[in-house]
Amino acid sequence: MGASMEPQVARLAGSVVCVLALSGPAAGAVQGVGDYTDCVPSTSQVTFEPGYAVSMCFEYERDGGPAQADAIDFGLGSRQSGLLWFFDPDNAEVLIKVLDGCEMNGHRWVFVAPVTTLAFNLSVEETATGKRWVHRNPRGSVTAQARSDLTAFPCGPAVASSASLTWPGASSAAALPGPMADIRYAVAGATADCAPRPATTLGGGFTVSMCVEHERDGEVVVTQARDYGLDSSQSALLYFFERDNAEVLVKVLDGCAVNGHRWVFVAPVTTLGFNLSINPPGGAAWTHTNSLGRTASARSDAEAFPCADDEQPGGPDSLAGQVVGYRGAWPDVEVLLTAKGVLRVATPDSFGRFRFDGLAAGEYAVKVHAGGHRTTPARMVDVPQRGGPLERFDLTPVPTDPFVFHWEEDQSTAGTEYSAAVNRPHEIEFEDEPVRVADNSSANVLAHDYNMLLVDSDEASWSQEHAWRLLTTMRSIPQETRDPYRAQSLVASQWLLTARHLEGDIEVRTDRSSPVVMISEAAFVNANPRIARVDGKRGIWFSKRLHHALVRYVTDNGRDVDAYERIFEKRYGVTTEIRDYASLTWPTGNEGAGRFQRFHPEEIVTLLNMLEEFPSGMRKTQGLTHLVRRLDGTPHPLYPGAPAVAWPDAGYIEFMDTAFLSSDVDHIHRLVIHEKAHFLWAHVFDQRTRDDWARVGGWYEDPQSPSGWSTTKTTEFVSAYAHLKNPNEDMAETISYFIIEPDKLRSRSVAKYEFVRDRIMQGNLYLSRIREDLTFQVYNLFPDYVFPGKVRRVDIRVTGGAREDKEFRIEVELHALDRDLEGARHALVRVSSGIGTFFDLYLDPVDENGNRIEEGTVLVGTKKLSRYNKAGYWLPIQLKIVDRVGNRRYQRGDDFGWKLYLDNFLEDWVPPEYVPGTVRLGMGREGVVEGRVVQSIEATWEVRENNLMRESWPCHATVNDEILSTYALGEGGAFEPAGNLCRVNFLMPDYMPSSTYSLNYVRMVDRARNWGGARFTSEPGDEDPQRIRVRTANPDTEPPELDLNRMSVDAEPTNPEQPNGETIVRLGFRIRDNISGYTHASIHFLDPQGITHHVWAYDDERGYVFPLSDPTRWKEHTVVHVLPPGSAPGTWGVSNMALYDRARNLVHHDFTEVIHFEVD
Repeated sequence: MGASMEPQVARLAGSVVCVLALSGPAAGAVQGVGDYTDCVPSTSQVTFEPGYAVSMCFEYERDGGPAQADAIDFGLGSRQSGLLWFFDPDNAEVLIKVLDGCEMNGHRWVFVAPVTTLAFNLSVEETATGKRWVHRNPRGSVTAQARSDLTAFPCGPAVASSASLTWPGASSAAALPGPMADIRYAVAGATADCAPRPATTLGGGFTVSMCVEHERDGEVVVTQARDYGLDSSQSALLYFFERDNAEVLVKVLDGCAVNGHRWVFVAPVTTLGFNLSINPPGGAAWTHTNSLGRTASARSDAEAFPCADDEQPGGPDSLAGQVVGYRGAWPDVEVLLTAKGVLRVATPDSFGRFRFDGLAAGEYAVKVHAGGHRTTPARMVDVPQRGGPLERFDLTPVPTDPFVFHWEEDQSTAGTEYSAAVNRPHEIEFEDEPVRVADNSSANVLAHDYNMLLVDSDEASWSQEHAWRLLTTMRSIPQETRDPYRAQSLVASQWLLTARHLEGDIEVRTDRSSPVVMISEAAFVNANPRIARVDGKRGIWFSKRLHHALVRYVTDNGRDVDAYERIFEKRYGVTTEIRDYASLTWPTGNEGAGRFQRFHPEEIVTLLNMLEEFPSGMRKTQGLTHLVRRLDGTPHPLYPGAPAVAWPDAGYIEFMDTAFLSSDVDHIHRLVIHEKAHFLWAHVFDQRTRDDWARVGGWYEDPQSPSGWSTTKTTEFVSAYAHLKNPNEDMAETISYFIIEPDKLRSRSVAKYEFVRDRIMQGNLYLSRIREDLTFQVYNLFPDYVFPGKVRRVDIRVTGGAREDKEFRIEVELHALDRDLEGARHALVRVSSGIGTFFDLYLDPVDENGNRIEEGTVLVGTKKLSRYNKAGYWLPIQLKIVDRVGNRRYQRGDDFGWKLYLDNFLEDWVPPEYVPGTVRLGMGREGVVEGRVVQSIEATWEVRENNLMRESWPCHATVNDEILSTYALGEGGAFEPAGNLCRVNFLMPDYMPSSTYSLNYVRMVDRARNWGGARFTSEPGDEDPQRIRVRTANPDTEPPELDLNRMSVDAEPTNPEQPNGETIVRLGFRIRDNISGYTHASIHFLDPQGITHHVWAYDDERGYVFPLSDPTRWKEHTVVHVLPPGSAPGTWGVSNMALYDRARNLVHHDFTEVIHFEVD
């Protein structure tokens, strides 16, 4: 089936801010150090009277790319003070105040006190005038600065406030404590000497005390700070005079698991003198002071209080312990003691005490099991014990409501399951011996046979070598040539060499009487086979890069059907011309031509070029005769999520549009090779080869597995899909990586790499080379090649009655001797019900207090499910565990214990159905967007649903235009219960294509995650598609243009003295678009281990429907990305990019060259 169908689910998550600060100067950076996020708040979070709205958004890193979210209002309910949080309401991040100083200086004042290192945009808008006051923090883990502005907004009669500042015993003309202390009566530099009294106590027994000094009637007056009352274990908010006017945000966070300390953050918004102290349960206090009349500074201290050393209690020579927390009869409790050759069981006495005597010195594992209680994890205990209190084993009852489950594995594994193989650069040596001498008459033959005229230009001249390489490559491509007995009938073309980089290495101009072809010299470098030695083996070194460029010329970039069909049939033994779809597609029910279409031109080029990458003996593959393309926007009828499906028994491969829409061009290339490899498995490999391969992959037949197969291995796979299915899919994925990304295969499994090289490719191998000027070096004295740990423990908790929605929490702990090396950045699990409905859940690392951290061994995910979801047990299909540098471990559901039970009395397993004959497609209402009139298409249809539809985007529709180079438009819409009606609108700005649009597919999802769909095609049995003609003023069907010759990349370690892999990478490029405007780019970096690292790059105007500036002018872009600590040392590079514009046009740029090396 399709390669690497790994689900991706958007989610809001992030690291505790202080962890980012501790992890290095660039740990939390999304792109550039010092540049600002382009996030835009979706709504205001806090509103102050009379009409001041506070909006804030922030940016954090997720999955190697930038993610953005709005701050969330804590809900103080204050007229003058607001508090915002990002990830956890217990961890407040920003204090904001808008105060009325109109009677003092004719302005309203704004105070902001953040305690974060994340990039953010914060604004305060005066709604009556539209004026904005802005405060921003740059990217790059910069500690945010507190800011006060006493002239933020001028006062006026229309906005007079009744909430002016007052303090007890002071008139408006009297000296005001607080913000105005630096304007009147303040004596700058006077040090506060007041004695603070306790105001509040935070979790862990940390007492916060604070006193302030201010002037009243010319005298210094002392006031004790008071607690606002946040009811938080980590954050406190203090005020001095009015509870509405908060002054100081204080946080004490537990960083013991990170750096052995508790951290303190203090953000005041005051100019008063103060003394603040935080007293731990024992030890010296932490203090912060301010002088009267000076704006107080914010402070953060990641080493405020050292954590206590863990105690190591011991016991007598024999092993003794005590079980606590048990509720039941003690004879039902078992204490198991195990070691090599030892298995003993004891029963506790009435006090829970137990003892094992007569033990030899050594290390033993002790575990307690009791019915109705969570089993304790196995604890390693030394005999003899070292004295002290009894070993305690805590049991916790397992409640029936809520349902809970706990599973734990006692020991981890090592060897190949522990660490990836470290790739060493291939040793490559070219010999002077030529394979073949160039023919002096090559240029003449090109002119005679192909009417190709080689023309010298100011940039470059044709050499005999260039001409010969061009001729031999043209001869390898089946095409029309001159009849030697007739006059020349082919159209003449002029060919010029250039030193510049070109898209696809070739550019054809047709604005003259004869085509002018520009071809890049870079395409010729490896076109001629050369004698070389790779790792001591002698062979032939070459690439197909020139062939790929010339295929574009011969097929008119995939548009000339006769030309590309000639190549498909003669060189690869396949065709895309299907005479009888119904006969061919018997595996899917004999579908007719109405459900299929021609391949897009760029897809044709991709297919031809990837089939060419196979060894010459595999270009024509037994059993493969047809390539089939399904209608844009319609899923496969049997495998809805698959981008492609191979049918070796029926002789064809079918591709969905999603096969070619990935942002990673390497994924597209691997997919084509993957599908063809299934025909090798079915028709070329003998049974011994298949059996030997299964043994290498640890595969065994398993009737309990949906695929019929399971594997004992969890790391030696190039993708999650290779691990999930069976040896056939594993082989197909492995071959695709062997050709396109061989370094990843080498680093994941040396045994599989050597098997494919020696048993499948006859000793030949492939190398991937990135464009030289797009490579950079990463330095690391401490690289992380270690896979994340295996699952050690699983805890599941489900709450909610039989007629209620369910909330559940899943906690997974990994085996790890070293949290930094064996910890994970996140895990992803797909969980399925008994009828196939499913959800995907991300689990993020947390510390012992449940706060999110950057990487760890305890991962937590939470989810809400409707009361209507399928009742019964939900099972995990696969768990993917990923660390911050991209090392991955895959575990199937039977690799660890798991029970997730939903007691849903109201379960719904009936999918929503389309009501036949109700679909309509027409023009929607026109609207005004950004000052322009914009038309829309509206699709409606009725739905038959026995329960409730999903709350968010329950309806989805797909429309196609008549232009072969464009893809389907898909949009989500709402459900109207009153009429059981789905309604979906497609916005059609004037840059969308002018065409007749057809509605070809609709999909509906209900509250229980059941989904149904309907196709609209010319196929009998389907309803005919509804159509609408749309005319637009300025249609855009061309993708953005990347200047391939104005790109640069450089890298700089954040710690040059002791490089740890953390590296600041800067990629510069420039882009323009013809009409609608470039919006964003997908960028992939490739490391020496063959692991791809993905980064999104956004244009600063992407949030607008229409471009603000002239899109046709070149625009410079710089993406700054920070590689995490542990990154692999060696040569990295930019492997590929994908560019998008507003009209949804897409173009891929591939900067890698696949090198073939055929051994002698």
